[in-house]
Amino acid sequence: MLVAFISNLIAAGILYTNTRKIVKAELKSKIISIVATAAAFIDVDLIKEFRKNPVEDDSNYLAIRNLLLKVLNANKRKDFVVSFLYVFQRPKDQSDSIIVEVDTKTKEQRLEAGHPLVRSQTFLKEDEIEKIGEYNVTKTFYKNKFGIWLSAFAPTRDANGEIIGYVGINVRGSNVVKYLYQILIYCLISTLISLIAAFILAIILAKKFSNPLHSLCHTVDEIGKGNLLARCEYKEDDEFGELGHEIDKMADGLEERERVKDLFARYVSKDILELILKKEGKTKLEGERRKVTILFSDLRQFSKISELLAPEEVVELLNNYFEKMIEIIFKYQGTLDKILGDGLMVLFGAPLEDENQEMNAINAAIKMQEGLKNLCDKWQDQGKPYLKMGIGIHTGDAIIGNIGSERHLEYTAIGMTVNFAYRLEQATKQYGSPILISHTVAQGIENIPLKSHGYFKTTEMETNIEIFSIEGQYEHF
Repeated sequence: MLVAFISNLIAAGILYTNTRKIVKAELKSKIISIVATAAAFIDVDLIKEFRKNPVEDDSNYLAIRNLLLKVLNANKRKDFVVSFLYVFQRPKDQSDSIIVEVDTKTKEQRLEAGHPLVRSQTFLKEDEIEKIGEYNVTKTFYKNKFGIWLSAFAPTRDANGEIIGYVGINVRGSNVVKYLYQILIYCLISTLISLIAAFILAIILAKKFSNPLHSLCHTVDEIGKGNLLARCEYKEDDEFGELGHEIDKMADGLEERERVKDLFARYVSKDILELILKKEGKTKLEGERRKVTILFSDLRQFSKISELLAPEEVVELLNNYFEKMIEIIFKYQGTLDKILGDGLMVLFGAPLEDENQEMNAINAAIKMQEGLKNLCDKWQDQGKPYLKMGIGIHTGDAIIGNIGSERHLEYTAIGMTVNFAYRLEQATKQYGSPILISHTVAQGIENIPLKSHGYFKTTEMETNIEIFSIEGQYEHF
């Protein structure tokens, strides 16, 4: 009786705890993805114009609301209900309130709730909000007079990076909370029934109970050892079968997490991922000075081009572009530092030493240009625009390490070397060359014809640096 009780209690605790974590993490990920997408595609100029004339029939208001409705309708699922989306601003002198300007409610719904078009509402407290990058999401479900909710919001910025407002999302959480409570109740009921049955029929049903318990414990033990393919062999239609099914679902969730980690490694570099996983305890905020080669790339006029395409086409085009570029970067031992809109920042020579970092960087740049050309040739047949890309490369000392806080870290490089590489990429517009490299990069490469463009002037350097482009087909745009 004691063994049956403890085994069921442990299994129920593991099941409920992991299910709760997985459900919350999945919901947070979904709503952050939705609100980030909505914020990215809202035209801030429409918000500015609407604020000049905040009325129901304003064309700017209708355009913003139609976009919110499209996002709302695109995310309607049986198991996931987005209640409404809204655009708001936060008064600087009132941290406990917000001003809601546009939402997906109809006029009748607002009037029924007693809400004007533009209204002030009480905001969440700071300790209730979890910050993930520039996005915010409530730490857990919260309750008000309208129900139980999970919320997130993302900033909308203008061309200068200034926050114009925020896009918020509210997801009704009553069904999820009810589901979690049901799982907890089922686990408690299963434990109670097994306790009563063991007490009454301990001897008669010893074998019947020992076999499923053994199967459940063996499965949990295999999962604990890292065998995420382990599944319960006991499939009878009873309490243990139900518990086994829930444990299998838990294993599916853990296996999904491993797949996400593998996917993360594709875009962040497996070298960095392995270094982080090998560290014991919390990752320290430490750095080192090291010679590295920095590559910046950026698509030309992409912001204007993206305005002519549907949002879905822009996302598909960028995904195809980044997939090809990242494949090339990893092939030449580069580390993807970050994605900058339609641009990339790449490190060569970090986190692992690379004696051929300059050669790897220049070869990667050439292959990236070739890869983009091949993509554009294919896209032209589909009626998509022809894109061009500028790349700047510089080698020098930089501070390499984990930058951030205990809650969010980013492995990156900082220093004048990074700044100069970025300016070289920007200078490709001025010099009309798709690839510009510095003198320090040129010293580390062989068998590549270069053309000097003289010394690049910058007030932040003690001495100006000579820059080069690759002669031939990569000499001009």
